[in-house]
Amino acid sequence: MGERIAIDTPVFVYYFERHRKHGLACRRILAAVERGTYEAVTSSLCVAEVLVRPFSLGDRSLALQYRTWFEHFPNLTVKAPEVDIASLAAELRAAHSLRLGDAVVGATALSTGCRRLITNDRDLRVLGERGLAVEILGAPARA
Repeated sequence: MGERIAIDTPVFVYYFERHRKHGLACRRILAAVERGTYEAVTSSLCVAEVLVRPFSLGDRSLALQYRTWFEHFPNLTVKAPEVDIASLAAELRAAHSLRLGDAVVGATALSTGCRRLITNDRDLRVLGERGLAVEILGAPARA
């Protein structure tokens, strides 16, 4: 199994919606996860965020397709925020003024031993102070 990475909501949204700017990069990331190049972790909160659009469109079938995808995608673990993650999320939120969802995503990444977090949320860059490399989609690599 490859490097353990965390994946935030935008990667999945851009993948499913075939985003014009970031869709290809997200397809490549998830193809690498599927091959086992990466062992990926995401929060169940990210799954909830992804399901909002199909439900808001009244498309229960699409929501079920997305849910099934998360349940069966190879080398992807969906982690629920238990007490340890909730506690770390509260600490991150207090220390960095993160929104609760962002803090949960960061805490999930840190508590599961991820070395990188792939996102499109620049606010999460503060987690670099905790040893987590935060990769922003479309941003040039930082030295």
